[in-house]
Amino acid sequence: LGDRSPLPPARGGGRGPALPGAAAPGPLGRCELCGRRWRGEHGPGRIPVGRRPARPVPPTPAPTVPQRPPRSLPPHAALDRGATGRRRPAARAPYGGPAGLLLAALWALLLAACASQSKGQKITPGTTPDQEETELRERLLERELPEEPGALLLELDGLLRAWNQTKLSAREVDERKHRALDLDLRRGARQRLDVLIEQLEAGPPRNRQIAAMAVGFSGSNRALSPLLSALEDPLPGVRQNALLGLGLLADPSTPLEPLRKRLIEAPEATSRNNAAYALQRLLEAGVREAGLLEDLRLALLDPEPGVRVQAATCLRVLQDPAALPELADRLEDQETLVAVAAARAIRRIGEEIDAERGRCARNLFEAWRKAKGERRDALRYELRILRGADLGDKEEDWREWAFKLP
Repeated sequence: LGDRSPLPPARGGGRGPALPGAAAPGPLGRCELCGRRWRGEHGPGRIPVGRRPARPVPPTPAPTVPQRPPRSLPPHAALDRGATGRRRPAARAPYGGPAGLLLAALWALLLAACASQSKGQKITPGTTPDQEETELRERLLERELPEEPGALLLELDGLLRAWNQTKLSAREVDERKHRALDLDLRRGARQRLDVLIEQLEAGPPRNRQIAAMAVGFSGSNRALSPLLSALEDPLPGVRQNALLGLGLLADPSTPLEPLRKRLIEAPEATSRNNAAYALQRLLEAGVREAGLLEDLRLALLDPEPGVRVQAATCLRVLQDPAALPELADRLEDQETLVAVAAARAIRRIGEEIDAERGRCARNLFEAWRKAKGERRDALRYELRILRGADLGDKEEDWREWAFKLP
């Protein structure tokens, strides 16, 4: 009957005689496709009917856990590892911004240099925020600013962008970084004042734009004349930064007429906003000029919300009751920031001028009664400061107090 040793099954799955000329049966093995045990070779052509090889399942990738930067680094500084294996900050790609701003990676590189310290210079995890601010200031003061004008302006531009970002932030940690950066910018502007003035007066457009703002940190009266001349620069970015520079400089000898003119007549909203900021800083420095009040009252009607906020802040510094009607109208402004700035100005006038206290209280009460949400909370806060105590959320109590005042 022939060889009775086990044979591979036929295509139909049954047992059959060996094919003529077939090789001797080999050892048993397991098919890599279907998992069955076969003798000898088993290719795709010998798969039994009705069986299909299992589809290969792609391996599931291991979940990646995003690496969070340490607290001492800025939020936009990523982490990588160098040859030493130690973590170090790596600047991300530059982000976009208005014309006249350079690579934002400088800020990441700057704080990266501050964060990648030697073992003895790292901030201890248990240090207080005041100690962290002190250590950051010390690291910034240890840096040497470049001598070459291009490298100097490049570094100052990164510092200016970081200063602006931390100024707009409401976080306490950013406020501390802002103070440290402000100190470093003032130190750098004083040390390189000659280079900055030279670039502002005769440098290329990009350099003039950076120098116009940076020179304001110097605090030197030598910067006043170049900044006033830069107000006539053909490049809008230079003119706008020169207005910021005049506000940062806050020199009491600054004439207000050029600023007032741009507050009312400048076609760019940024120029009007920066002019209002410069006026606010000069008013806080004690500068006064006839006719300024009328310009600020007119600026309260500006279509740009930022200009209206700055104008209300200037009127808060002036504390002139003649502006109360326009300020009261801004309490119902469609922008909450404008309404809050007007409320602060009204409250300040009521605090400083007893004869206007009742009028200011009634204006604030009527606006609070109609307001909702965050605006209502902010107006109640101003009422509470003016009253000296909180009367709760009942309108009757606040009405009785406000209308009893003369």
